[in-house]
Amino acid sequence: MAAAFWSGCCPTGRPKWSRASNPGGFFIVMALVIFGVVSALWMRPLMTLTYGLIELLLTPLALLLS
Repeated sequence: MAAAFWSGCCPTGRPKWSRASNPGGFFIVMALVIFGVVSALWMRPLMTLTYGLIELLLTPLALLLS
C-alpha cells in the first residue's frame, strides 16, 4: 500500500523501481496485522499518545466547568 502511494508521488521512471523493490509488501503488512505485531508495536503507543494529548488539551476546559 505504501509503495503504491509513494509511486504516485515520484517522478516518471521511479514507480517501476519502487514496484519491483517490494513485491508482496501487501501480504507482509497483512501478516503483521493478523499476528498482532502492528497492534502491539504501533497502534497501542499511538493511541496512548493521542489519548494523552486529548486529555492535556481538555484539562483547562474541565477545570473551567467544574
